Amino acid sequence: GPKTSISKPLTHTIMEKGVEAAIQQYKQLKKEQPDHYNFGEYELNMLGYQLLWRDMNEAAIEIHKLNIQTYPDSANPYDSLADTYEANGQIELAIEAYEKTLERDPNMASAVDAIKRLRATGEA
Repeated sequence: GPKTSISKPLTHTIMEKGVEAAIQQYKQLKKEQPDHYNFGEYELNMLGYQLLWRDMNEAAIEIHKLNIQTYPDSANPYDSLADTYEANGQIELAIEAYEKTLERDPNMASAVDAIKRLRATGEA
């Protein structure tokens, strides 16, 4: 049957013990129960956004960083990290992450637009 999303146990752990404990849990479960959970890129990405919507920006940033660590060649986790930095008011870091997005996917128009917008903000 369909695998359980890894975001379920991680969300619980973040609420109970914080994001560091959840990152350890992710690595442990991936090693010990690789077939039980869905560890896909999309799962962590959604978890990151759910945390952001709960105003848990720092936790969201750490989850997107974990996704980058797990899927280093993918553009999307960098794009999500950039988004979260921007929401957190960390403009320089957001620009940097959007640039890394474009290194992986030069055609991601949203990232190109975001960099232009943020650079303009920085100059204002």
